[in-house]
Amino acid sequence: MLYLGINGDILSSIPGRRYFGLRPEECDPAGCMVELVIQLAIIMCGKQFWNGFVEFAWPVLLTWLRSLQLLETKRQRNDRAKHELVDKLGKKNRIARWEQDYILNPAYEQFLFDEYLEMVIQFGFVTLFVSAFPLAPLFALVNNIFEIRVDAYKYIVATQRPTPERARDIGIWLPILSMISKAAVLVNACIIAFTSDFIPRFVYRFVYMHDELYGYVNNSLSFYDSSRIFVKWSEFENDNITVCRFRDYRKPSCNIDPSGDCDNDYGFTMQWWIVFTFRLAFILIFEHLVAMVKGVVAYVIPDIPANIFIQLQRQRFLARQARISNITSAVNARSGSESNQDNTEESDVNSMQNELVFQPGQFNNDQTSVELGKIMRDKHRRTHSFLSLGSHRSDSFHTCRDLVD
Repeated sequence: MLYLGINGDILSSIPGRRYFGLRPEECDPAGCMVELVIQLAIIMCGKQFWNGFVEFAWPVLLTWLRSLQLLETKRQRNDRAKHELVDKLGKKNRIARWEQDYILNPAYEQFLFDEYLEMVIQFGFVTLFVSAFPLAPLFALVNNIFEIRVDAYKYIVATQRPTPERARDIGIWLPILSMISKAAVLVNACIIAFTSDFIPRFVYRFVYMHDELYGYVNNSLSFYDSSRIFVKWSEFENDNITVCRFRDYRKPSCNIDPSGDCDNDYGFTMQWWIVFTFRLAFILIFEHLVAMVKGVVAYVIPDIPANIFIQLQRQRFLARQARISNITSAVNARSGSESNQDNTEESDVNSMQNELVFQPGQFNNDQTSVELGKIMRDKHRRTHSFLSLGSHRSDSFHTCRDLVD
């Protein structure tokens, strides 16, 4: 395909030219674009639909062959008939679902590889040569509509249930598709520039003939000395033909035009260099223009729709709020237990202080009561710490008389 699309006219321009003793296949005098269109039409129309038919019929055939290998014995048929009579259903099959699926085609590992490969090849043909066959996307769409139904039947009816696995994306196929789409820009630019007549017609119309195409065919053909060609069993064998024409911008042989600008090696004319310059300029402009359009479209149409992006942000916000709430509740629970412990200690000290202060005949001075309360509070905290560490000393508590003494 690449040979027909890009190198066909370049490698087979001069009659009699050989590479390593072999003559390259020449294109039609009208150019290689016609052959490229025919090749793409056969691939997109005939080959794809035939592959779809084979993809549908082959699993059905394999399932039928496996069912023949697992026929019921006479004893199994009798047992099944007894079960049917007992159940009074007649038509109900008592075979389990997993046992019925045993005759189906097994789902081997990497069973989706062929499906991905088929779609990537189709994507390559559609994008790489769309300038030569613009109807290729339409035929690909029609083929994919049938492909969805065929694959659904194949994996639901004719194939055993595969083990599901989670995947973030399509994996390595995504970079492959990206590289194909980038290469498609360059390939289509080269097809338009080198294979089609767009650039030669443009140059002839606006450089040489001032907005006219009259005489373009005669201008695009070069002269060749036919005496250098020996053709056996030709219908022109007895005719006196000394000159023939071929499609290119070459200088004529000196045997044909000895007085003009001639070259026995058929060198390029100035018009060939002008056309070649326009072709390179077109490739450069076309590539940058498509890259700009692609960037604008990628910016305008994001990978994730706006509503889905908002929902994802909302889920992340709720998850973050839930984590913060869990941390806050844990901290509050820890601080609450510590504050409850301090309140308990404070109430114990106050109760002890009240018991000491209001005992009759012991204290008459308020200042002494306050100082005694401080002492008891310190003693109580020290005692609580000792108890928490597992200390059970008998002298940890003192009576009021001990403090007074």
